[in-house]
Amino acid sequence: RADATVQRDKNHASILFWSIGNENPLTPIAEETGKYVKKKDPSRPICYPMVHDYFLSLKYQIPDFVDIYAPHYPPVETLKYYAETATRPVILTEYCHSLGQSLEEHKELWELIETHPNLAGGNVWEWVDQGMPLRNQKKTDVFTWTDNLWINDSTAIIMEGNSGADGIIYANRVPITNYYELQKNYAQARIFKDELALSKGNHQISIPISNRYDYINLQNNIRCNWFLTADKDTIDQGSFSPYCEPHKQSVQALNIKLEQDPSQKVYLLHFDFLNTQDMCINQQVIKIVSATGETPVEKRLNLSKTENSGTRILHTTADFPDSKVKSFIQQGPLMRVGRKTAMSEDARIPRSVIKNYLLTPKRSKESPNPPYLYENSSFSAHGNIDYISLNEGVKIDFNLKPEPSDKMLLEAGIAFLLDSTISQVQWLGNGPYASYPGKMSANNYGLYSLSYQDIYFEGNRMGVDMVLCTNAKGDGLLLVCDNGNVNFERTDQGIVLSFNAQVSGLGGKLRPTSFPVYANKTDSIAGSFSLYYVDGKNWNPLLKDLFVSPDKIKKAYMPFISVYDTYLLKFNDILMPPFL
Repeated sequence: RADATVQRDKNHASILFWSIGNENPLTPIAEETGKYVKKKDPSRPICYPMVHDYFLSLKYQIPDFVDIYAPHYPPVETLKYYAETATRPVILTEYCHSLGQSLEEHKELWELIETHPNLAGGNVWEWVDQGMPLRNQKKTDVFTWTDNLWINDSTAIIMEGNSGADGIIYANRVPITNYYELQKNYAQARIFKDELALSKGNHQISIPISNRYDYINLQNNIRCNWFLTADKDTIDQGSFSPYCEPHKQSVQALNIKLEQDPSQKVYLLHFDFLNTQDMCINQQVIKIVSATGETPVEKRLNLSKTENSGTRILHTTADFPDSKVKSFIQQGPLMRVGRKTAMSEDARIPRSVIKNYLLTPKRSKESPNPPYLYENSSFSAHGNIDYISLNEGVKIDFNLKPEPSDKMLLEAGIAFLLDSTISQVQWLGNGPYASYPGKMSANNYGLYSLSYQDIYFEGNRMGVDMVLCTNAKGDGLLLVCDNGNVNFERTDQGIVLSFNAQVSGLGGKLRPTSFPVYANKTDSIAGSFSLYYVDGKNWNPLLKDLFVSPDKIKKAYMPFISVYDTYLLKFNDILMPPFL
């Protein structure tokens, strides 16, 4: 078999080295096969791809004729060990398994590869989902779990559970968010700065740029188009091609002018890196903050102004206080203690997660002034939710203590089922894709908008400062927080909007997340945010400056109607009613 493969492929320029088997033990016959291939083609190196634990157990006792170490799926700490101890090139012939929405800690693994010469590279498993089209099917309801990809209500691509869902693009070649995660992490030209503290006036700023190409200088090979935005308006722009030698860093000077202090405007400096074919290889954003520490949201919304001199109200009936805000809330405050499990989570931790992950508060008749109590058969938490009345809004402070249990809180916080007419979400924060601990590279801080039907709509967003949820007329709610985690989720009854105090990572097919949140290791689930009523005919000036009118939001991107890992569920299927 080895002889036939070498004879078939020996003249292909793309064959760089020979892989002897795959994840098999290094037996005497495997060694003989490797020696034979080396004799047959001495021009190419060889490797034996090995299971991670098996490779470690050999303790580098691998024959001298093997040119490359090829362990699979090492965690970050193990790859650090290889970087410090391996005396031959290490190529991870498989690493960072892309099962569904997973791909956790790819950035950390790739940074190690970039910075250690004996770590020569790796291959994410894998490029594209494997699936077979199946026609004349019938999907009567999109709000049901599926492990397939439904092109329409009569055509599906069958994935055979998690056997074929390993790609960074779906079987019909639509990118999964992992595609954009890899694009950012692999970018050969990049900026290592994400924030600048400046004041009003003229500034010459220094932009540190890194060249990760092996052979070419960035100058005359990479063009960087930059533009400066104030709120949603572009106020300055330019272009440069930096002199930066391979594997080096350089500094690019830029002159910019801020007409106002960054506490008065949302200033963002955008960079698009293009190669000689005008293909964009990287997009990055530097957030410009005020040297005073004030944020434009605080300054322009005047959050401190209240209608009742700051009196805190504890609602013992577990009801949201009567206000204009309440007119766009169907149910809440609910408690979120999980999320729709991804394929990677189903493969590793099915017993540790809570399936009915939205809980309604239990009403107690035993005490005249009880705290909030949320519980189901596997989880319980109690504590306070306080409200402060604001102009056209309500400030919400919550502090809930979970009872000890072995349950993993995939996401934990306060949630609301919004009015069924609300169909669009705009936000100021990291986007446009969902992000989680260990998987957040694909996003930049900025202004984003999505329709509830978009395939990239669902999921947690990190680093959020404002979220605007409206109907087609522009009526709705504004959520304001400080560097928060906010989840949007579409159900048959409307959008569920959640403010998350805790978020676990997505993990991977071969190991659980490195960022778990367990109920028995969490002292409290606490946070603070505000909700404001939004009148579509009379938007706050800040909203007009930052966001677009609902009719200007791009049409939803819908290349299919339902797919594994972003499938839709009915609201009642994720809600656990209270124990009365």
